[in-house]
Amino acid sequence: MKRRQRGIRPLGSGFARAALIAVCAGLGAGCTPDPLEEQAAQVCGAVEAKRFDEALARSASGAGPRGAGRAIAECRCLALLASGDREGCSALLDPLLSDPAAADWVPSAVLTKRMLKDWQAAGRIADAAALATRAAPVLREDLEILQLELLLRSRVEDERDVLETLEARLDDDPGWTAARLVLALAWQRRADPEATLRVLGATPPPSDHPLLMPWYESRIQAQTAQGDLAAVQASFAAWRATGWDPVDLEARYALRLSVGQLPDPERDLVGMLREAIAKQDRIHDRQVLWGLHRRLITELLARGEPERALEAWDAAARVVSLEDLPREEIEREIARRSTAAGAAPSSRLRFVLPPGLERGEVALSPGPSEPPDAGYARHAVGRGRPLELDLTSGSHAQRWVLRDGAG
Repeated sequence: MKRRQRGIRPLGSGFARAALIAVCAGLGAGCTPDPLEEQAAQVCGAVEAKRFDEALARSASGAGPRGAGRAIAECRCLALLASGDREGCSALLDPLLSDPAAADWVPSAVLTKRMLKDWQAAGRIADAAALATRAAPVLREDLEILQLELLLRSRVEDERDVLETLEARLDDDPGWTAARLVLALAWQRRADPEATLRVLGATPPPSDHPLLMPWYESRIQAQTAQGDLAAVQASFAAWRATGWDPVDLEARYALRLSVGQLPDPERDLVGMLREAIAKQDRIHDRQVLWGLHRRLITELLARGEPERALEAWDAAARVVSLEDLPREEIEREIARRSTAAGAAPSSRLRFVLPPGLERGEVALSPGPSEPPDAGYARHAVGRGRPLELDLTSGSHAQRWVLRDGAG
């Protein structure tokens, strides 16, 4: 039965051929590749051309932990993956990578991640950590491998030591920006803003770098955690100087101060949030927009202004989802404050027996002015005699139960 083929990302173009040229260059004139190297070129060439059945047929033997055997193993594994045989790929690479001769072997990124996850799932953390340690510096553009290295090594080593070791690899090359952000996030989880700032570095990536925003966001978050308003303002000023949208930056400034509870003595926080929301049609980041509305409601509640918070909630609900902040919670806070002020609103509850029931009893849970363990109050109700009760509104609903009067 023909295997179902899947698209894969093969090894770099001319992988095996480049290896052969390098070997021959070292041997001098008259070099003739040995049969294993020629086999590697044929297998990998078939993979490059997506002739996976041919690649599998040509690689039935020859895979190994040394020299051209590595290329045969990798290309055969890619052909197996493309044919849907993931287990076969793992079964091929597992013993080869475990061989002492493979101590310097770093397979392609897709195969490295495959083995890291397989070994992690099998509980072989030390083996996975060792492979990740040698692979991450070679495959530095692949952040998932760096994240796996951090995760795996932290299982067998002290996480702080691991973070410092990974940080020592970095230099001033902007190509390390993504790695810096991964490590910065780990330091943030450890609530260490000083280390976060250190690993980010003082120099931002170029203004056209795709990670400019997360770099500044991470830096500003750490400075906020330090309570350093001047540093936060300096970072926003530098960010603005790159040509970033000032409306977006004003929104992020208000949001960051609110989340970090860092006051600006020159400006009112609620006012800043309202100003940012007034320009929400120019804010394209939905997370920022959601945060602005959410924080405005929270700030108003914290100030003891639930009525204004309710108005803000109604306005926000037309723009963003507020499922985690039910409107009823704010309404109960308004009712609670009214009760505390001695002006609790009242309401009339009217019970009418349903058809077929001549008499009954309504049991009503304690009201807001009664102890919670006071027990249910019982009231008789009969056909033609509706029960009407005047109740005081409170912060929580009262429950009632209707019992059949006949038992």
